[in-house]
Amino acid sequence: MSKQLYCGAARVDITPAEEELSGLFGLMGLGYAGIIDRLSTRVIAVQSGDDKALIVGFDLDKAPEPMTWLPELAEHTGIAEERILYFSTHTHSAPLTTIRPREHNRATPEQRESMNRYEAVLHDKLFACADEALANLRPARMGYSLSSSQVSVNRNANFVYTDEKGEKYPFICEAMNWGAPVDRTLLTVRFEDLEGNPIAFFVNFPMHCCLMFMNNYDGEGRMGISGDISGRISTLVEEKYPGSVAIWSSGAAGDVDPVLFNAVMYPDPKDGHYVKEVFESWKTTEMLLRMIVGWHYKDVSEAIEAISCNQSEVAIRSALEWSETPSNTEGEPYRIRMQALQLGKVALVGIGGELYNSLGKVLKEASPAEATAVINHNASLIDDAGYILDDDAIFRASQNAPIQHFIPGGKTRSKPGFVAESIQNHIRHMLG
Repeated sequence: MSKQLYCGAARVDITPAEEELSGLFGLMGLGYAGIIDRLSTRVIAVQSGDDKALIVGFDLDKAPEPMTWLPELAEHTGIAEERILYFSTHTHSAPLTTIRPREHNRATPEQRESMNRYEAVLHDKLFACADEALANLRPARMGYSLSSSQVSVNRNANFVYTDEKGEKYPFICEAMNWGAPVDRTLLTVRFEDLEGNPIAFFVNFPMHCCLMFMNNYDGEGRMGISGDISGRISTLVEEKYPGSVAIWSSGAAGDVDPVLFNAVMYPDPKDGHYVKEVFESWKTTEMLLRMIVGWHYKDVSEAIEAISCNQSEVAIRSALEWSETPSNTEGEPYRIRMQALQLGKVALVGIGGELYNSLGKVLKEASPAEATAVINHNASLIDDAGYILDDDAIFRASQNAPIQHFIPGGKTRSKPGFVAESIQNHIRHMLG
């Protein structure tokens, strides 16, 4: 049977209606007061012979309701769940969806009703978008580029606090760790029809989309909605190539931020304690966003232009497995949902959590595929592994100091010495 590649794509706007904003909320329970950028759901559909697959990306914190919507989408399209990548860009400035105890324990009944109404709209738009992408399937070819972008930095910084007696206490906090190694690999995939017209682009880069978080849009602490770096990159690519759809995905960025942030963070010169000062105006943060997007888009655009789409016969393979390693919770393993979708020479590996940068390198090095992308936040709400720390970070996060110190995910349930080997073994099995 012919393995001729077919590709189709679609995009739909999922920005909440203005009248719904006051009832919606984001991370840390923050409310919304306006719209800075539009949000979208994007779908890329591919087919080879009888094999079909979907790549679904949301401009949201987490991909919504995967426990119910993924099986529904699989039944609706006839595409198996293991062949549907279902992830978010993890923008920190979009409304939360799906009931999650930690984030929603402050929600009022009215806010929950607003979220339910927003989810109902998201559901219908998702299915319409998938239908449109599948209806747009046409003979295609693909190619990819491996390059780099220099807009990211490790965010687990080392501090040393000195008390009144002169005793020194090392600790770790979220700030720019300029000396730590970071994987800045940029994977860009291009799909075009047989006449050379762009159909879709898939962009993968390890970096948090958190620049616009806590942007204080109204001067009273409420945020303006934004797709952050990822949303603007997708929009710029789509504007350059009219009719195309561009999906940006976060690589293994559990400990990686953009080089600029919505605050300044540094050690106090007197005793070394952690200082964080947030910008008062959202316009200052948005100016930084424009700069980071400008540099990142330059890298993405150059990568796209360098791609030669020379693969027209493409085999589609997929696998879904769970990594299970010892945890700090008695009787319960630490579980990571791992999904692999291989399109010819390119493997897209979805992780149900926020994999750390060094573990992403380990996974990619173990992959037998010619090019491999790690996709964080892939259907993570099925069983969220949270931040997936490497052994060094677990050790550093456990250091004791007589002042407050914290990194996201520092209280991990995983035990050191197991995760790296487990994900290596799984990726070899899934793609071998």
